[in-house]
Amino acid sequence: MMRWFAFFFFVLGLSAMPAMAGVVMSLKTDAMVNAARVKLVDLVEIDVETNHLDEHLMKTMAAVDMGNAPLPGYSLRFSRKEIERIVRASGQVKAIEWRGADAVKVERLAKVFDSAQLAIAAENYLKKVLGNGQNQVVVETAERLPELLLAEGQVDIKARNLTRAEAMHARVTVWLDVTVAGMFSRSVRVPLKVKVMEQTFVAKRDLLKGITPACEDLLVLEMDVASLDGAALPADCSMLKGSLKRNIPSGTALTQNYLQLPNAINHGDTVNLLFSSGALLLESKALALANGEVGQRIQVRPAAATETIAAIVVAPGVAKVIGN
Repeated sequence: MMRWFAFFFFVLGLSAMPAMAGVVMSLKTDAMVNAARVKLVDLVEIDVETNHLDEHLMKTMAAVDMGNAPLPGYSLRFSRKEIERIVRASGQVKAIEWRGADAVKVERLAKVFDSAQLAIAAENYLKKVLGNGQNQVVVETAERLPELLLAEGQVDIKARNLTRAEAMHARVTVWLDVTVAGMFSRSVRVPLKVKVMEQTFVAKRDLLKGITPACEDLLVLEMDVASLDGAALPADCSMLKGSLKRNIPSGTALTQNYLQLPNAINHGDTVNLLFSSGALLLESKALALANGEVGQRIQVRPAAATETIAAIVVAPGVAKVIGN
């Protein structure tokens, strides 16, 4: 009989314990985080009687993941309803008494990053792209860079790829991708002013359209080739090819824009016509019915044929059947 009374009072004692109802969460109005993820402890203050929640469960609840933290300089808003949904989904506690604000504004702890490092990274990258060991490349920022806020951690800066042709202009924009602690943070635009002092050809006298310039028609001078309208020609007489598209006044730099390169195929030429069939590459002769540079589309008439077909000029004297 005494055992039954003892069991009765034990059960009665269990029923009297407030099972998790003693968990009180008070939402903050504002929160500042210093990590890439927001935890529950960042948003609320957990007030619970020690008899009702052990230390391990307390720490587990505090560490419930709430989602991504905002980027430095930005903020996120977590509503009470959203927080409650995430906490209940975690399965750590069934009954919560919510207090405090209706929502929490979350910001990311940040530090001001020295924008001079961005400028240096962009300038060094451009010098590497444009330099050839014989020219002089001068690069400087074209405008003041805005203040940059970054999270705590190792900062790495990487420039997006530019070809030499893309970089060879008086004004160039370099895009930098910034990562913090191995995670992408943001991209930064760096406008730059560029000078590339290099030896190039300049007309010794007025040169007329249609002529093929020779070394005796030109001077070799050092000048800023980044400011030219078109790609500068290397100061090498063996590289002079093509005729002038228009007149060139004396003292004008000779660029690719002035030159009409010789055709790879001329009208009336007998050309090698390529045709692929599976792994086989067949070759025959054809008559070119138009002039064409490499990459251009022309019409050709295969030998012993009456109809014409379209082909792409792939090399001097060589064309390949289109769609093949």
